[in-house]
Amino acid sequence: MVRVIRIGVVLVGLAGVVGPAAAQGKSRAKDQAVVQTTVSVEVFDRAEVRVIRDYYRESGTRPKPLPPGIAKNLSRGKPLPPGIAKKVLPSDLSRRLTARDGIERVLAGDRVVMVRAGIVIDILAIFD
Repeated sequence: MVRVIRIGVVLVGLAGVVGPAAAQGKSRAKDQAVVQTTVSVEVFDRAEVRVIRDYYRESGTRPKPLPPGIAKNLSRGKPLPPGIAKKVLPSDLSRRLTARDGIERVLAGDRVVMVRAGIVIDILAIFD
């Protein structure tokens, strides 16, 4: 699934910051412009979350959690932390999930991590 996020950024012109209006304490509203940009983010969709959590609930297996220091360093938009013990998902679980181009799903402790080119895209806690 691709989630679309809109981000608004306020840009302030230099004239409004150092110009006479700033010196006199007048509003800089006329010098501000809001720029909208769209960012596409791939995340686990609801169907994937349900399939993954049902698999582990039904199988009765409980992966060990990551050590706290490594868990803290695992976050979206960053490379996988060095020393993380990533494992491939069980084959019967992988077959239930839809393949995505260039995206790898790995098991890191008690989390399933979506990775593209070594960068963490999304993290799913198996037992929430």
